[in-house]
Amino acid sequence: MKDRVADDLTSPTTPTNPINDLNMFEAHQPRFSLEELRQVLWERNDLKTKLMEVEEE
Repeated sequence: MKDRVADDLTSPTTPTNPINDLNMFEAHQPRFSLEELRQVLWERNDLKTKLMEVEEE
């Protein structure tokens, strides 16, 4: 009985995996800076406006 309890204490049922922890950390990190995102959105809006103008012609 003591051996089984000792084994349970030394080996957790869900071992931590540093790679999974890193992936979860990276999943919540921004891929672009705020300025880069603003630039991309500005360009998208500009292109949409130009497309609408061309479609009206």
